[in-house]
Amino acid sequence: MPHFHDAELTGSVRVAGADPVAEDIAEAGRTSATVFQNPRTQFFTSDVAGELAFRDENYGLDPELIRARSARAAEQVGISHLLDRSLHQLSGGELQKVACAQAIAGGTDVLLLDEPTSNLSPGAIDEFTGLLGRLKAEGRTIVVAEHRLYFLRGLADRVVLLDGGRIVRRATGEEFFAIGEAERASLGLRTLHRPKTTGAEASGRRSSPERTRGGARQRTRLASPLTMSPSATGAARC
Repeated sequence: MPHFHDAELTGSVRVAGADPVAEDIAEAGRTSATVFQNPRTQFFTSDVAGELAFRDENYGLDPELIRARSARAAEQVGISHLLDRSLHQLSGGELQKVACAQAIAGGTDVLLLDEPTSNLSPGAIDEFTGLLGRLKAEGRTIVVAEHRLYFLRGLADRVVLLDGGRIVRRATGEEFFAIGEAERASLGLRTLHRPKTTGAEASGRRSSPERTRGGARQRTRLASPLTMSPSATGAARC
């Protein structure tokens, strides 16, 4: 909004100092990149290499630079072996990783991630946690909306609790992850500690989320730069 959907807008938003409402949407793409809850809805091409290159090709960047950026992003996310694959051949977890890689490839300062671990196995979530830490160390601003919370422990700098679209509570990451079990349960949030997993679950074998295409999922959510809500939608900032 308002580029694609008409709406009555109040208040203001700044992304890296810019007003995304006033500026051309193409310029916003130079500042931030996104990962959707369902990665299939954000892809524009049919193969992994093409998807990683798509953004930079639209900006007319040098092909050599595009290839280098794509290769680096693929290596960071651990999908270099998938570069010659069709998106239609990939599992849900692999598609999630491709979506993360395309967001990273553009080198934007701000990353907006909507449930980036939704299709990942416990082992893949551990790998993703390490990736977030490295991106944060590079100076990127990362905003995550998630149902799973435990993997953001030690990463989130700020947590904001939302109710009906309004901020009702703010906390540092340290304050948030120090809340007790009773308070966590009263807020409708998932565990703040890493759950115990079997070796098979950690590696993604059996019917882990990474191997599942679609299927019902619980609707408890957290967001991180981070941000969250009593309905359990949260946002956090790393």
